[in-house]
Amino acid sequence: MRFATRQDETLHIKDFALVQGKQALLNLKLTGGTANMYVCSTITKCSFEV
Repeated sequence: MRFATRQDETLHIKDFALVQGKQALLNLKLTGGTANMYVCSTITKCSFEV
């Protein structure tokens, strides 16, 4: 998927995770340039990867 802005991307990913009862956070250590890396921040394993 492609998004118009990073804010749109972040909102979409966080909403998708929330619907599944999970939480996605931006991993600042692995994020840089035009690439964003999101990680699941819940104890149970997430069923999706971004």
